[in-house]
Formats: sequence, C-alpha cells, structure tokens
Amino acid sequence: MAPTPVGERLIEGVARVLAMVQQEIWSAKSFDATTTASTFSVCLSDMRMDVFSIDLQDNVSPCLND
Repeated sequence: MAPTPVGERLIEGVARVLAMVQQEIWSAKSFDATTTASTFSVCLSDMRMDVFSIDLQDNVSPCLND
C-alpha cells in the first residue's frame, strides 16, 4: 500500500507536528495527583458516566480522602 499524492505532501508537515508534540507534551514532567492544587472537571454523557464512574471513583477518591 502506498500513500496518495495528498498523503505524500502531508508527510513532512505531519512529522514536524508529531515531533513538536513529542517534545512539548509527552516529555513534560509527569503529573502527580497527590500534590496538585489544580481543579479538574470531567464532563461525560450519561452513558459514558455509567461506564467510567467506577474507574473514576477507584482512581480519584483515594486522593480526595487523604
């Protein structure tokens, strides 16, 4: 399988963008939820909330109880 002409033209630009993301975002200092002073809001549809609420409670609640 070969890229289309449009895909060929996008290769360099996409490679630069991915390199920037790697450098600026993924290599940033790791996040420690136990020491942050930030407030986060989570917005999900009702259906997704049913799916994710258990994981959120298991992962966030221990930090809130400290």
